[in-house]
Amino acid sequence: MLSRAAFISAIKKIRAQEAAVEEFNMAIRKLSDGITTFDIDNQYLEALRDVLSEAMHDTGDWIGWWLFEASDYMVSWDEDGKEVSVNLEDVNDLYDFMVNNAVTLTDEQLPMTDMQFGMGVSPACAQKSVEYCEYTNCFDRITHYVRDNNVALHITENGESQYVLMNTKMWNQHISRSSAKEG
Repeated sequence: MLSRAAFISAIKKIRAQEAAVEEFNMAIRKLSDGITTFDIDNQYLEALRDVLSEAMHDTGDWIGWWLFEASDYMVSWDEDGKEVSVNLEDVNDLYDFMVNNAVTLTDEQLPMTDMQFGMGVSPACAQKSVEYCEYTNCFDRITHYVRDNNVALHITENGESQYVLMNTKMWNQHISRSSAKEG
C-alpha cells in the first residue's frame, strides 16, 4: 500500500492535470467547430493509474470511479443485513476506504515457499523464501505473517538469498543466543 501522503499527492496531481486539459479543450472548442479534444488516451495517465491501482490493491477500480465517474461519491453495501453507506468525496476518505477494504491474502496464498535444509539453511527454526519482487507486492501482509509466526523469511533475487527477515522473538531465541556462545 502507498502511504496516505503519496496517494493523496498523486490524486491531486491527476486532478490538476485533468483540470488543465479541460481548460485547454474549452479554449480549443471556442476556436474550432467544437469537435477537437486534446489529451485523449494519455499513456502517462494510464500508466499512473495502473501503478496506483496495483499499489493500492484496487481490484474494483475505485480510483478510476472516484476520478472520472463519481457524482455523489456515496458507496453503499449490505453488511450483516444492514445497509452501510460511506461518503468518499474527500480523498482521505477514499484512501481509508481502500485500505480498509484491500484484498487480504490468507497465509496459504502468500507467495512464499518452504526452504530446503542442507542449502546453507539451519534447521534451528522454520524458514521460508520469497522473491524480492513478490515481497514488495505483498510487503504489509508478509511482514505481518513473519511477525505472527516463528519463521525466518529469506528474501531472494533470482533464487539467491539476499536478506533474512525474522521477528524479534526469533532473533532473541536463535541469533543473539548463538552470538553469546561464540563471544
